[in-house]
Amino acid sequence: MLFRSSNCMSIKSKKSKGVSLVELMIGLFIASLISTSIYYLYGSGLRTFYQVESTSDLQDEANVIFSMIERDLARGGFVHPIRGDVSNTANCKATISPENAVKIVSGSEISSCFDKPSSDGTVAYRYRVTYKLGDGTSGLEDTNTLYKKTIRTDNCTSSISSSDPNYASTVHNWQPVSTNINTIAFTKPTVDSVTKNDIVNIDINFMSRDRNDYKLDFNKRVFLRNRDLTKNTGLCNNKCPNAKEPFSNYVMSDNTSHWNPASKNIPSARVVIQNGFVSAEDKLEWNTTLASDYGLTVSYNTTTGVLTISGTATGDKYEKFIKSIKYVNKASTPSGRTDSADPDRTILLALGATGFSPIPRAVGADYHFYDYIERTSGGSGSWGNVGNNGVGGNGWYWWGEAEAEAEAARYYNLKGYLTTITSSAENNYIKDRIRKADNTYPAGWTGGSDIQNENTWRWMGGPEDGQIFFSDDGNCTNDSWVIPWAGNCSSAEPNNSGGAKWFYSEATRGGAYGYSCELQINDSNQCCQQRPAANDTVCDGEHYSQYKTDGDWNDLPIVGSSSGVYQTKGYIIEFSTNFVSTNTCGNANADQRAACVNYLLEENIVLKDFTYTDEDMLDICDITP
Repeated sequence: MLFRSSNCMSIKSKKSKGVSLVELMIGLFIASLISTSIYYLYGSGLRTFYQVESTSDLQDEANVIFSMIERDLARGGFVHPIRGDVSNTANCKATISPENAVKIVSGSEISSCFDKPSSDGTVAYRYRVTYKLGDGTSGLEDTNTLYKKTIRTDNCTSSISSSDPNYASTVHNWQPVSTNINTIAFTKPTVDSVTKNDIVNIDINFMSRDRNDYKLDFNKRVFLRNRDLTKNTGLCNNKCPNAKEPFSNYVMSDNTSHWNPASKNIPSARVVIQNGFVSAEDKLEWNTTLASDYGLTVSYNTTTGVLTISGTATGDKYEKFIKSIKYVNKASTPSGRTDSADPDRTILLALGATGFSPIPRAVGADYHFYDYIERTSGGSGSWGNVGNNGVGGNGWYWWGEAEAEAEAARYYNLKGYLTTITSSAENNYIKDRIRKADNTYPAGWTGGSDIQNENTWRWMGGPEDGQIFFSDDGNCTNDSWVIPWAGNCSSAEPNNSGGAKWFYSEATRGGAYGYSCELQINDSNQCCQQRPAANDTVCDGEHYSQYKTDGDWNDLPIVGSSSGVYQTKGYIIEFSTNFVSTNTCGNANADQRAACVNYLLEENIVLKDFTYTDEDMLDICDITP
């Protein structure tokens, strides 16, 4: 029997509410927006990534292409010095015309013609390099590719075969250098309606390898290094790789508080190629613009190897000009250069001083300086008028006068004296470099005399004072060298010929009246009566040494000679670093400046260091700002 409890709770089910269609549509729309945004952002990021990557790739590509083209265009017009005498600007320019040096064939094609040396630097060959954008023709099929072609040529136009050892590796037909170029244009800019032939603009539109629709423009301006070869003489030579600037690091003063180049003047300077000089090869060049700006007159003697600079200018101007001086070897090939003992050339610089522009010479650790001092007319004081019968009135230097003047002279801190010549090397150095304007030898007094003992010749001043250098024994042979007396001693000089009787006073030597009493040779009694002291030496004839105009030695009376090869218008003065007045810098007066002024500089040239490499070649005639 079933019973129903009245207390039981009844369970009532709750019906759940569903999603409406509208809600569903809104949810789907939002989800779609989110998905679209995500997709868009992803795509945008991906495109940005590809763009950045492509830009970087194209930038790298552009740098490589521009560098390659610029290098070849910079060579355009270069004629290698091996082809000829580099001192001759015509040879430096040779046969490459400006039109062929760098030639824009069309807007998308350009060529460059230049020389390139063999690996051993003995031969130069000529090449023409051409860049061209593909045009669909044979070898240039791809219109989006930049091609390069190199030919061996002599006229920068037609191709020739060659024995060049680099021929096989250098010469080639069209080869691709970049395959993602849309357009390329070679142009010359125009400024104020004038076409600038020394500049080439390169404009390239690159396209990405991965996305042909992504393109970037790049441009480059190239200055043509050899652009002025036809305009300016000497520029090419000045930059040839066989030229060196030996004094490029020259500093005139180490102590500007005592001697400031900006406020001190220099009257002159000399540069000399001392050893190994070969007239046909060696040349000194200079910056003509600086010389003109500073008021300097500069000349180079190809016979002596001496560069002479004259004109008063401040020391800092001289310093700058000296730094610009170049040594050039004019040999047409490296193998044609004349080598000597290492170093091959020694180049010396000597600043001038008031009254002197000496020629320097290095002798071990010592330096000697020589100059020719000439009187152009008229003697001075009693020296020009002493004597009878007009013998003493020739108007030129007497030996005693020249000696006194030389010993009173100072070259910076060095004491002067009539030159003392102690070797054939020194004699030849003086004779080869002390020349007059017409390249002849000057007749000039030197420091020798046999006044004390007949036929015993001594140097009368300087560090060799009193040193016997020759005794007449019938030949010219000294202990160490052969004295170059004219006529070989016994047959000619010194011959003590003619002249007058003279006495020599030790008490007044070097003074205005140290030498006097000139009479005819037979008037000995009258001459003796005029001697100032009993211990003075009486002497006859010729007792003083000179250079003749032919460079040989001769003996003359104290008055010299007024005509011919013996005419003594001047004397050769010498200074040396072992004959010093003082080494004190002090206030930098005429006797004290050596410690403040670098009036001497020695530099060496080693010819084997002169190379003909590609890098040197790019620098030749490079006047690009």
